[in-house]
Amino acid sequence: MLYATRMALFDRQPADIEVLRRRLGFVSRDRQEDRRLEAHLGIVRYGNEKLDRWAACPCAANPREIAKYISWLEPQSVCP
Repeated sequence: MLYATRMALFDRQPADIEVLRRRLGFVSRDRQEDRRLEAHLGIVRYGNEKLDRWAACPCAANPREIAKYISWLEPQSVCP
């Protein structure tokens, strides 16, 4: 599992994203289907396991909006 105390949004090389995607388990058992990019949802999934809060947002969203969504996972946060 991946645990972090801070979150950073940054660009990575496709190979780095592929490693992360596989380690987080966001892959299809069917390798041919998994290679088809049009079969991917294009979302960022994130959560706070300790609080059992989970959500997703479009990966093409403005980085500030993604950061706002992620901040709603903080223990004292209020989301709309």
